[in-house]
Amino acid sequence: MGWLQVETDRYENGSGWILERDGIYGWILYNEDIEDEFQNSFIVLSDLFTNPGLSVITLDPESGKIPTQYIPALAINDTFTVSSQAAMLSLSAQRGDIAVRTDIPGPGMFILSGDDPTFLPNWIPLTTRFSDWSTIQNKPATFPSDSHDHDSRYYTKTQTDLSLLQKRDTDPIPAAEIIEDVNHRFVSDAEKNLWNDPPKWLAIQNKPATFPPDSHDHDARYYTKTQTDLSLSQKRNIDPIPAAEIIEDVNHRFVSDVEKATWNGGGGFSIPLGGILEDPLDQLPSSNFKETNGQAISRSAFSTLWNLVRRTVTSIVPATDRINVSTHGLAEGQLIKFAFTGGGITALTNYYVRNPTTNDFQISTSTTGGVVNLTASQSGDMITNVEYDFGNGSTTFNVPDRKGIFPRGAGVHGSRAKTSGGNYDGGPVGFAGQDRQIPHRHQQYAGDIAGGSYGSGGRYADSGGANAATILYTGSPVSDGTGSPRNGNEVAPAWIAVRYKVRVL
Repeated sequence: MGWLQVETDRYENGSGWILERDGIYGWILYNEDIEDEFQNSFIVLSDLFTNPGLSVITLDPESGKIPTQYIPALAINDTFTVSSQAAMLSLSAQRGDIAVRTDIPGPGMFILSGDDPTFLPNWIPLTTRFSDWSTIQNKPATFPSDSHDHDSRYYTKTQTDLSLLQKRDTDPIPAAEIIEDVNHRFVSDAEKNLWNDPPKWLAIQNKPATFPPDSHDHDARYYTKTQTDLSLSQKRNIDPIPAAEIIEDVNHRFVSDVEKATWNGGGGFSIPLGGILEDPLDQLPSSNFKETNGQAISRSAFSTLWNLVRRTVTSIVPATDRINVSTHGLAEGQLIKFAFTGGGITALTNYYVRNPTTNDFQISTSTTGGVVNLTASQSGDMITNVEYDFGNGSTTFNVPDRKGIFPRGAGVHGSRAKTSGGNYDGGPVGFAGQDRQIPHRHQQYAGDIAGGSYGSGGRYADSGGANAATILYTGSPVSDGTGSPRNGNEVAPAWIAVRYKVRVL
């Protein structure tokens, strides 16, 4: 094996082996391909000899060779050519041997880096592989398609060709390709020149020497400019006239939207929602006023009034007998009723408000009676003016029914006293009182007989005897000289029937 000096202290033998002097180890021996795969795999030549002093081995004087006892076990690199991976793994090779694979383009070269040639990871590739499709192993037989749609982003060739058939190039269009019509005609240069360069008066031949005048009068058939301008100065455009340009008078006045809303809502009066007034001639608008006959009206169409007369019960606290209604606005002694039954409450029954706070209250069946014992939580609607009612329970509610009854001021009068028992009291708002009279007695007189006799049947309260009457009756009132009493089946003052209406919108 010959060595060629390629530079100072560096020799090569043409088989990839290099001998060079290292600054630290002295002379070293390595293979380029192996060094690429295994860094610092060089052999220090001084380690091959056992002379402890000079690290130099003396040749055998007879054979001129290094004694075998000083030579370590050396691996002789062999090169094998195989046609498959299986053939490479079946080689009887040792570390450092090279296998050339003809089944891999290149061809592929592998070096055995371990002691076991049957272990594939011990074979390290030495060449770059540019695989041919036919040599790629374990490739799939087919590749799944990737779902995509060119049609949604691109025109097909057919669509493009069809569109282009309807187009022409953007070059100037020759006049010969233009179709003329009655409103679009070409003219020639000669015609243009003729029109742009009319003949001079002097060049016109055979013209008359004079022209007879034509009798006409513009003033008789036309307005002059002065007349026209004067007339137009007194006119305005036909655009809508702004209200600000209108002059009002006593019979023609504008009203505002606020005034219209007031009049439409209250018929010209300041009537609050729920307010009741007389309408004997039936003049109030039916859209805003309804007769007080207990009729059912829509909760949605008249939602503002509905929200005034009802509140929502969110819960009941049995431990304190208090009903929770957010910002209810109720007062002590006010009459209310509920749409639900349960927990100690009966639907459509009048209750008095007791001990109210901002967001809750208790109830009683009388103004001064004990608080109702509430046993379970409930929720639902309640009405704060018992003249109204819940309608069908879901979409309607009832207005007050004032037919045939007299209204009376609610509450206790400040100074006027009844016959007994305090001042006049109309009860809370919505309280429905019945006709009644003051309890009394009628005096009876025995007439001209001093007394009855015992045992013969008496006619008067002071009569005695076995035949004395046990029940005495007082006859109907008769005139005492001031006029005949009027008798009837109700207690009432003189009255006049009127039509009441309540404002609902």
